[in-house]
Amino acid sequence: MKKNYTVLNRIRVYHFDSMKKLMEYGLSRKKALIAINSDKITYADSRLRDIIDRHIGYTDGIGAVWALRQKGVQNVIKMSGSELWLSVIKEYYREKSFYFIGAEANVIQEVVDKLHHDFVGISIAGYRNGYLKNPTDQALLLQDILKVRPDIIFVAMGSPKQEYLMDEIHQIYPALMLGLGGSFDIYAGRKRRAPKFVINMNLEFLYRYIFSGVKFDRIIIDFRFFMMLVFRKL
Repeated sequence: MKKNYTVLNRIRVYHFDSMKKLMEYGLSRKKALIAINSDKITYADSRLRDIIDRHIGYTDGIGAVWALRQKGVQNVIKMSGSELWLSVIKEYYREKSFYFIGAEANVIQEVVDKLHHDFVGISIAGYRNGYLKNPTDQALLLQDILKVRPDIIFVAMGSPKQEYLMDEIHQIYPALMLGLGGSFDIYAGRKRRAPKFVINMNLEFLYRYIFSGVKFDRIIIDFRFFMMLVFRKL
């Protein structure tokens, strides 16, 4: 069978031409969907690469799409995690149950309240903030997940913490999981994404540079990735 992934700088990146196909693939295998962007492709350490390779890395950033197209993969699209998780809920909220981990306590409560309003009848098996302060907090979380047995788990803690946690959850409870970064803050209205026309032009990264206070080291990462792309070192 033809493989549906390509290796970019030792990172296995799957290619899909629609969110629905990615959702179905992840559900059938009960693994974590991990957002792949220029940061992970350029600097992921051995632990994170191992986790990505055991799960499903998808094209969250336009840089990953450009790199795949450079390698001849045309049937691939950019799928932002901040849109993907809501597409998953829209597709499955009538038949699946969900668990939410991430953000501050007041933010995750706002997210849950908004989900109940936007998706009437949604089954939320559980939720908690993203601050696991000690091993006891994490043990209690894992116990609760085993108790309520959700179909889909969302983790919004930033990378690589969310990937580490999803992998640990998966070892005791395989399920479809998504790492979401700051997506809960966006959904709750605490942060804003770029305007739609900027997103459609694939310039969201530039918008973040100008308006979101992107740190200089992030710019350096993206510059190094761009140079690797230009000189075909991926």
